[in-house]
Amino acid sequence: MDKSNLIVFMTGASGYIGGSVFTSLLKDGYKEIRVLVRQKEQAEIFKKIGTNVTPVIGSLDDSDQLEKESHNANVVLSTADADHLPSVKAMLKGSSSRHQDKNSPSVFIQTSGTGLLTWQDCFYTQPYDDNNYDDIHKRISITAPHRNVDQWIFDHCPSTNGLMTAIIAPSTIYGIGSGPIKKNSVQVMILALAAVARRKAGYVNPEGYKAQWDNVRIEDVVQLFSLLIDGLLNKSIDHGTNGFYSCCANTHTWGDVAKELGKELKKRGLVDTEEISEFEKQYVDRYLWGENKRQWMDSRGLSNRSKKIGWKPSGKSLFETIPSELDYLISIDYFNKNK
Repeated sequence: MDKSNLIVFMTGASGYIGGSVFTSLLKDGYKEIRVLVRQKEQAEIFKKIGTNVTPVIGSLDDSDQLEKESHNANVVLSTADADHLPSVKAMLKGSSSRHQDKNSPSVFIQTSGTGLLTWQDCFYTQPYDDNNYDDIHKRISITAPHRNVDQWIFDHCPSTNGLMTAIIAPSTIYGIGSGPIKKNSVQVMILALAAVARRKAGYVNPEGYKAQWDNVRIEDVVQLFSLLIDGLLNKSIDHGTNGFYSCCANTHTWGDVAKELGKELKKRGLVDTEEISEFEKQYVDRYLWGENKRQWMDSRGLSNRSKKIGWKPSGKSLFETIPSELDYLISIDYFNKNK
């Protein structure tokens, strides 16, 4: 589809995932890319990027603004917060009204995450298949992370209503992003931050040491976003109730990640030993999401629906990119700024 007459509105363009998706959109020839930012300084950065880029100052709590922007856009991308239901409701209200009022494409993509699959160790013992209806709609608890937002979208945007919606659920994302502001990943690097703070790498609780998570390169997350946007615009892929797409490429254990961080941080003089051990409560509370220990439990998925539309993850593994990510964090003084 020719995109020269299409408008994109997105949240999260100043972040890691959204920023990398934003950079990809610049190559696609959209008429305008409108990005929600919270600060004037961020707006100035986006203003300098291109004549078709328009920063909009606001927040996820500005429901009227989000609804208006979404109504005026053909493609709406929610990449800022997987758990902010009011903003999703506002954006979908705008997208739905556009679909009803105008004879033009209307697409909405919500960014979730496979943190919701950490409930498998309570309710299900096999990896969740994104192409299996029962796995996605019957075996995930409504109290799982992100689930209330995803379920609201499923309930209010069925496959039959014409509005083209999808949910993308990345696993642990790694690699240096390509966005204009935030380029560092989250899960692995906050483990590094906690390790530097106590001068020793580690893991969250003994179960977390053995826990398996899927992972995916940031470039491959961007690849799936591109496939989803094109497929939804062309009305050629599953959407609505069936529009759940996970990004699960490879698998790691948090114990193995801790060992690799210990080795690489020791090389850089940021920890005192390569040995690892369980993080004490003070470090878990300060750096590692505190009581939310489910983020360090098993999370396994199969991305069969994503692969069905042409998604082909490739490139370096999570472990191969840890050295370059650490060097990037050192270059931006990340460890000192986030003590």
